[in-house]
Amino acid sequence: LETMAPLAARCELVPYVKRNLHEQGGCFEGYLPGQTRPHAGLGRSAIQKEFCDWVVDDSISDAGWYSGYEIEDEVRARERAAEVVRWLETLDQHADHQRVALVIH
Repeated sequence: LETMAPLAARCELVPYVKRNLHEQGGCFEGYLPGQTRPHAGLGRSAIQKEFCDWVVDDSISDAGWYSGYEIEDEVRARERAAEVVRWLETLDQHADHQRVALVIH
């Protein structure tokens, strides 16, 4: 979100915060082998408070955008990537979507 903020301001975009648009692995704490564990990430209210004019995916609750998940393996990452591709293909149907920028790291 912090990476997207300057781009959104510069390009006058209203970002859409999508639950399944993230780097492989998901949201987790710890970086040493055997010490990583899932982390819920920011919840809906926290996102809306900090980025008040952004659109937040309805599936993101106050429990966090990654709540209830395990650390994502490669198989799940590929499945999720396919879901994102299908979502992007639906954007072609909407005339108001002239620019799309995905920010993932």
